[in-house]
Amino acid sequence: MGRNDDLWIVGGVVILGAMLTKSRDSIAWGSGWHWPVPDLIMKDGQRYTAQISQEFKPDRHRGVDVMYRRKSLTDRPDFPAGVVDGGGAKANELWFAPQGVPILAAKDGKVWSADKISTGWRVVLDHGKPWATAYHHLATIVDLPKGKVVKAGDQIGTMGHGPPDPEKLRHLHFEPWFNGGDSRASQDPSVILAQWGRSSWTL
Repeated sequence: MGRNDDLWIVGGVVILGAMLTKSRDSIAWGSGWHWPVPDLIMKDGQRYTAQISQEFKPDRHRGVDVMYRRKSLTDRPDFPAGVVDGGGAKANELWFAPQGVPILAAKDGKVWSADKISTGWRVVLDHGKPWATAYHHLATIVDLPKGKVVKAGDQIGTMGHGPPDPEKLRHLHFEPWFNGGDSRASQDPSVILAQWGRSSWTL
C-alpha cells in the first residue's frame, strides 16, 4: 500500500467521522418555517403560547410534543391535563391542549400522506428536498389528497386525539425529517423554533 492509498483511507475516515458526529445545530433549516400550533387567545383575553412539553429523544421519542402551559394548577380547570416527559403528576397537570385547536403546516409543501390510525390522524408533508414533516394525534383533518399544495401556516387538521385515550393527554406530536422518509430521519426542531413564524387562534 502506497502513501496515496494511506491518504485516501485517512480522508475517508475523516469524512465518515464528520458525518456520524454532525451536530444537530449545523443542519441548515433555512427560512419559511412556521409553528405547527398557534398561540391560544381565550375570550377573556388571556394568551397562551404553544410550547414543547416533551422533548426530542433520538432513542425513544423522535419528535416533540406541543401543548399549552397553565399559569397555575388552578388555571383553566375545564381542560384535561396533557403530558410532559418527567416532572411528576403536578407537572403533567400544568399542561393542556383544547380540542379543536388548528394544526398548521410548518412549511410550504405538498401532502404526501394522510391516514387514520389508532392514535388519531397522521399527516406527512413533503417540502422538497431535504425536508418533510409529520404530524400525529390529530382529531380531524381538512381535505388533504396526496399532492395537495399547502403553505406555511395553512390549517391541516385539529388538535384533540390523545394516545391511548382520545379524551386525555391531547397534544401534537411533531417530527421534522431531514434527508429521509420516516422518523429515523427526524431532527430536533427546538434548536430553531424560536425563529419560526407564529399565528394565534381565539378559543
